[in-house]
Amino acid sequence: KGTLQKSILIGAMSSPAVLAAHRKLVVDTAIHMLAHGRREGAPADVMFLQEVSEDLRDELREVCQQQAWSCTFTEPSRVPGKCAAITGILSRHPFEEVEAMQVAENKKSRRFATARLVDSPIWLVSVHVPHERTKGHGRRRQPAGDAAAGEGRGGGDGDV
Repeated sequence: KGTLQKSILIGAMSSPAVLAAHRKLVVDTAIHMLAHGRREGAPADVMFLQEVSEDLRDELREVCQQQAWSCTFTEPSRVPGKCAAITGILSRHPFEEVEAMQVAENKKSRRFATARLVDSPIWLVSVHVPHERTKGHGRRRQPAGDAAAGEGRGGGDGDV
């Protein structure tokens, strides 16, 4: 896997056609999960999203408005060289409060979307968990027990 191959792959993944297809897949999945659920079961109450682009955020906001669903998103970092990925929360139920929570670890600061449903004491937090490097290979893996995405109702195994 040389530099040329990596460059070609990144170029392909960043092409407008691929990005548009990805946005459509995520939006269609969000609509399906919040309206119908998995395998036509009960719809998800809440959906947590990580690494959302501004274009995808705008499309999801529009869908939520059309469906009378709630959504909240963090603002992307405007600092050059910093990760501009957005976290978000979508819900079929109304939010009573929304905030962006900032967490500093070591010298890195991350922002997470948070919300509280009407008449609920529970805060929802959409987190973006960094991966750890494994010994010897430089590969990244997600630590066991870190379920950074779920679909409410105890989901957790369905990233969007």
